[in-house]
Amino acid sequence: MESGFNEIVDEEIKVIQKDSDTDYGYIKMTYDLSCLKILINIKKTYS
Repeated sequence: MESGFNEIVDEEIKVIQKDSDTDYGYIKMTYDLSCLKILINIKKTYS
């Protein structure tokens, strides 16, 4: 289950990063993911 969740998070981060207007750091990326109902530790978005 954990690896499936990680793949979903990775894909969502890639989708967010494709938009040139969303050049986010880890704090804003974590907030944007939380708006999508993906609640993760802020350290997880470093990758």
